[in-house]
Amino acid sequence: MRNNLEISQIQAAEKGGSQTLARAADVLKIVARAGPDGVRLTDLLPQLDLTRSTLHRIMQSLEAIEYLERVPGTRRYRLGLELFTLAVQAANPTGLLDLCRPGLLRLAAGTGDTVFLLVPQGYDAVCLDRIDGQFPIRALTEGIGGRIPLGLGSGPLILLAYMPREVQEEILSNNLSRLVGRTLSDEIELRAALVKAREEGAMVFPRGIMFPAIGNVAVPLVDRQGNAVAAISITGISERFSEQRIKVMLALLRREKAEIEERLNPMDVRLLNQQRSRAS
Repeated sequence: MRNNLEISQIQAAEKGGSQTLARAADVLKIVARAGPDGVRLTDLLPQLDLTRSTLHRIMQSLEAIEYLERVPGTRRYRLGLELFTLAVQAANPTGLLDLCRPGLLRLAAGTGDTVFLLVPQGYDAVCLDRIDGQFPIRALTEGIGGRIPLGLGSGPLILLAYMPREVQEEILSNNLSRLVGRTLSDEIELRAALVKAREEGAMVFPRGIMFPAIGNVAVPLVDRQGNAVAAISITGISERFSEQRIKVMLALLRREKAEIEERLNPMDVRLLNQQRSRAS
């Protein structure tokens, strides 16, 4: 049997390993925000409660497994391609990305605008895919992997509208301070928009609040229980969001939605069984 000293040593080692992992994750997040230009170790130090030697050791370890790489000719670090490979695999666990991509391409080609595939994660919507049309724009989500609070903009709002009531309330309690004034004027207007979106099956913002020159429209992709698993949105310059054109965009979105959901929902049980088979 192990004595108390051995148990304490094991627990201390486990705690140290967990702390190292958490610190490495913090490093990766900061480097990710720095973008392709990367960041220097000296720039990271003020943002982390670490000694220089500890941070250097973590950076070397991350570089060794190709989660980080050096920007050629500099002392800067940026995310490595190995992380991109993992991200692609993580973004498509149930085949949702593969299932939606043809429809996203058709929508971008048919409208000329930028099309997004968004999925809920925690209190945010994450951009799983983005297809630019002939009139690309800069959106709040930026690009693939970008986050935006659930409820901010047509896609994140339609996701929130199609969530179970108790989940919706939890997200609202966390996100209200992030939303009011950025999407709609107050909580009452926001809640009214959620009800309307649920009733109409779509959310339309011909002009944004934060960016009036940008318009967007979105529909949800729902499971058998009627809960949103993703949202597809079309975003473009507001001048292109006339009443007649919005009707056309909604018709195109609903056509793709129907086709995707028809293939998505029968996949639920089958995909689960496939994943279990692969795991075993």
